Amino acid sequence: MLKTLMRPTAPSPIWIWGALLLVLLFVIWASSLMVSVNGQLQQMSKNIHLLKKLNRHEQAIHEQQQYLSSALAVKWRHLYTLAILSCLLVIVLTVLLNTYQRELMKRKKTEGSLRDSEERFRRLVESVSVIPWEANYKTLQFTYVGPRAVELLGYPVHEWFENDFWSKHLHPGDRDGAVNFCREACACQTDFELEYRMIAADGRIVWLRDYVSVILSDGGPRLLRGFLFDITARKQTEEALRESEERLRSLFNRSREAMIRRVEAGQQLPSPPSPTLQTAIPQSPP
Repeated sequence: MLKTLMRPTAPSPIWIWGALLLVLLFVIWASSLMVSVNGQLQQMSKNIHLLKKLNRHEQAIHEQQQYLSSALAVKWRHLYTLAILSCLLVIVLTVLLNTYQRELMKRKKTEGSLRDSEERFRRLVESVSVIPWEANYKTLQFTYVGPRAVELLGYPVHEWFENDFWSKHLHPGDRDGAVNFCREACACQTDFELEYRMIAADGRIVWLRDYVSVILSDGGPRLLRGFLFDITARKQTEEALRESEERLRSLFNRSREAMIRRVEAGQQLPSPPSPTLQTAIPQSPP
């Protein structure tokens, strides 16, 4: 019942590795650019050396040197920009990785706390006269029951996990109604409660009140979870009260009919006994 997990807001590891791959591609491209620049420099140097050797025009040599200088400046600006971007990207990735690790550790700690809380709650519930249970949403087959289920009906725990255990051990008078009501309520995906009778291993009839929650996951029902309460004593008390009321009502009706018959026969109704002084006023002890 306490299963609600927090999703970390940190970026996915896939994006982080993609960013690292981008940095690697930047470095490879910068390296290839440096190799190209070095090749151009060597070629330019050869050309200058050839022009000087052949005593070509000094103006052409000067223009070639200016072009080489401007080309080198542009290339170095590109490399400087790439270096800055790479450093910034590494810093951002480092921050994101640290954030992701902190969120991951926080999530693991939260999940551990939730598991501990759920385990403590389950032990607490199992220590009282309540039977927690879980069942498959479609088949209504139990996947977990508390250990007190054995005391309640007398069946071993492993029998509770058998298919159709619940419906097979329902009282014949409640079987169809309970199963149909449960399936209709599950189809509405709403929590519900119901009362029904089950047959114990020794033939006893046990009244149960079942509180059921429909657990949703990914927009649809995933399982059923609930608590069973033994209300047999309450039902027996209610039945005894109904029988007592019925006996009193029957006695009253018979007395009234007898009085009516005496009146119709002209007989005098007996007067209720009046308390005497001796019976009305208690005697003080001598």
